[in-house]
Amino acid sequence: MQGIEQAKKQAAEEIWLSYFNEQAYAAGLIDEKTRNRIRVALVRPKAKKQGM
Repeated sequence: MQGIEQAKKQAAEEIWLSYFNEQAYAAGLIDEKTRNRIRVALVRPKAKKQGM
């Protein structure tokens, strides 16, 4: 049961960080290069867990 809760928490964090990243880009706080670098950083740990 605790594993499911941890997975939910992880998913919520990833969604929030992705949303925040997009909003920062839309507001002009970060440039496209930075936005893309953050996207990759958010996806990379997930790919490692899945053995990619």
